Amino acid sequence: MSERFETRNQIARTLHSKTEQVLDTRTGQPYVRKTLLQPQDPILRHQFFQEIEILSSMFSSSIPHIIDVEETNRTLSFIEQYIPGIPLDQWLRTKPDKKTRRRIAMQLVDTISALHEKGWLYIDHKNENILIHEDTLYLIDFNACVPSGSHTIYLSSIAVAPKEKYTESDDLQLLLPILRQLVPRLKKKYQCAAELKKDLAKKNGRPYMLLFILSVLLLTGASGLKFEQTSVLERYKSGQETLYSLLEKDEMDDTFWNDDTNTLYFIRETIGLDDPGLSRAVLQTIPGQIRQKYADQTLLLAWSAMEYEELDLKNLDRLIRKGNHPSAARLILDVCMHNEIYLTADQQEQLFEQCQSSQEVVEYAVFLKSRGIEEHADIEKYLSGHEEEEYTKLWRNLNQ
Repeated sequence: MSERFETRNQIARTLHSKTEQVLDTRTGQPYVRKTLLQPQDPILRHQFFQEIEILSSMFSSSIPHIIDVEETNRTLSFIEQYIPGIPLDQWLRTKPDKKTRRRIAMQLVDTISALHEKGWLYIDHKNENILIHEDTLYLIDFNACVPSGSHTIYLSSIAVAPKEKYTESDDLQLLLPILRQLVPRLKKKYQCAAELKKDLAKKNGRPYMLLFILSVLLLTGASGLKFEQTSVLERYKSGQETLYSLLEKDEMDDTFWNDDTNTLYFIRETIGLDDPGLSRAVLQTIPGQIRQKYADQTLLLAWSAMEYEELDLKNLDRLIRKGNHPSAARLILDVCMHNEIYLTADQQEQLFEQCQSSQEVVEYAVFLKSRGIEEHADIEKYLSGHEEEEYTKLWRNLNQ
């Protein structure tokens, strides 16, 4: 391997690869070296060269530039531009203003849109792949990208989520939970980046709507009208309100959270929606005394917001054994996969028993399989009754 680049520290390591910060001994400039540890694996090798191709063809200030490629008998490596900055979730904890968050969201969509124009889908949307430096966005890690129109996605050399054809719309749908951390009001579905950017460019029109409503009330003689007040919970259940509208109206205040029914219902509801940005926004409205009173519930909500300061094996085991509800079981499995936590067979079984579909069971089993972890539950009994589900078929195809 070239002596030009001197290793300074390791950034990340998996069974398949490692990422290091290196120093160019000629120029003194810092770079990043990514090394494929299993070049004999055809899928990993394909993804490695695919990332090189993408970095070589994308001329964007938001994407690292490739510097060099190195090859030995046992490994493949490439050197890319070092991007300073902090991950998106860490940056959000600094509480940037709405204008800055919306600008970062636009930068992210522009970067993904440029990738789409080159014929690629990004797929692996997560906070740690988005770095913010001086209020500027940078996108890293392109090894999970697939050509537009692909029917299979590979993560860690394991084929997951087969589909007839993946399109730009699918990629934007995968991106949406990240964008909602920045701009919570975004809709559920976008067909193209142009539609999404148009929505991002809109400013909140509530003051104008409020003026319109007041004008109507004045013209119709509001003093003579009678309104029947309903609770926030009733309005939410009837579909009159969404969590986004409640947040925008500042209705999730201290009085709201002091109602035990509201607290237990809306924390569970938020977790079940599987939207980290929304979870973060709701969590920020909960007063300290309520967090203490419902410590386990708010801990789960924090994990659903991808805030892991209180993630340890003791807390994890307690919440597994507590057996909250299906959405909590799904969340805990997601948290474990995100943080490379390998549960015991007993812990797996306790969570699998709470799951309502085969998806979360199979996803965690595939996760363990891809890491070479031998301690795993026999998941067949948890797939009974779910034979027609896509993930059950996926698991059985993998094990034929």
